[in-house]
Amino acid sequence: MDEKKKMDRNKLAQIALKECRSLGAEYTDIRIERIEDENLSVSDGITEPIEKTTSAGIGLRVIKNGAWGFASTDNLSESSVKIKAKLAVAIAMASASVNKNKVELSPLKPIKGDYVSPCKIDPFILPLDRKIAFLMEIDSAIVAHGKDRINSRNCFAGFRKIDKYFASSKGAEIRQTITQTGGGLSMGMMKSHRERYERSFPSSSGQYECKGFELLGELKMKEAIPRLVEEIEMLQTAPPCLSGVTTLLLSGDQVSLQIHESIGHPLEL
Repeated sequence: MDEKKKMDRNKLAQIALKECRSLGAEYTDIRIERIEDENLSVSDGITEPIEKTTSAGIGLRVIKNGAWGFASTDNLSESSVKIKAKLAVAIAMASASVNKNKVELSPLKPIKGDYVSPCKIDPFILPLDRKIAFLMEIDSAIVAHGKDRINSRNCFAGFRKIDKYFASSKGAEIRQTITQTGGGLSMGMMKSHRERYERSFPSSSGQYECKGFELLGELKMKEAIPRLVEEIEMLQTAPPCLSGVTTLLLSGDQVSLQIHESIGHPLEL
């Protein structure tokens, strides 16, 4: 983030803190966040529409009369932030009227610091044609190894940059810049109208890490293509799986998906 944007962000946080303090808040913290996303995909040698989005907002959290109040907005104007400050304090006061136990924060020293996640090649600075060329190269490798046996193929890459700023009335000030990169590929073979076989790498949803564009090379997707083609052919000729009670081994990505679906979603209820 350039210096002007940093100053604007810091100024906005100070305006929010000052407004909440003037309204009698005993404690306030501010979170300002900006998220930039870019998603690229190549299907059967054709570049799909590119998805690029940017979102930003501010969240205010206050304690008034020993109770929490919250408010947020994607309107980062000074007037909007002041309105949300009043709303957060009003919610805290309403909560205090029914709250039996007053909130007491831990006596921690305020933290000041900066964190930037590892990123050797910033995907948001890299030219678009280079990113698409990388995916096209993978697509060509699938064609070369799969020949006429593979009749559907897809490769994709996704990038996200999260810029976070936290400030509190206790003097804490924390900045984070997190860059996330991910990608993957899939290929399919249609045996008949009802029979289709597909393999993906590194998993069905790809692999994402807090790294830059360099991650896509580290995944070694091109090197995995010959094995994936062979596995599809094995699936096509494999005998039906026998029924019975046995030990089932799940891959790591399947375990995480199972936990997400079976435990994560029920916890939302």
